[in-house]
Amino acid sequence: MDDFRATAKLPVLEIFHRAFALPVTHFKMLLLYGMPAILCIVVAQFAIATLHELSSSSSLFIYIFIGLLILNLSIPLVVVSYHRIFLLDEEVASKARVFRWTMTEMRFVIWWVLIGIAAMVVTSPL
Repeated sequence: MDDFRATAKLPVLEIFHRAFALPVTHFKMLLLYGMPAILCIVVAQFAIATLHELSSSSSLFIYIFIGLLILNLSIPLVVVSYHRIFLLDEEVASKARVFRWTMTEMRFVIWWVLIGIAAMVVTSPL
């Protein structure tokens, strides 16, 4: 009969160290692949501040909605790219294009919208 205390243990401290060192190791790639969302956030902030001074409140809502829509479409690019960086080999991840829209990103957006709709339905008052 095997003794359960004699089994090999996971190197927990090494795993934690590698997990915390991973973003530091890939900082340049994370910054490069995060650039679409960063640029959208900066542009949206300037656009909303400028349009707030120039337009009425009814048209401001449309501009804010369009800005948030563009931002929400850039976030899947970043999230899927980050998953590629962390899960794939460094060579494969570095050869991928920065602005890349594939079926993976599309599925991510579809699930994101469906989860958002489900959350709105569940939290809306009757």
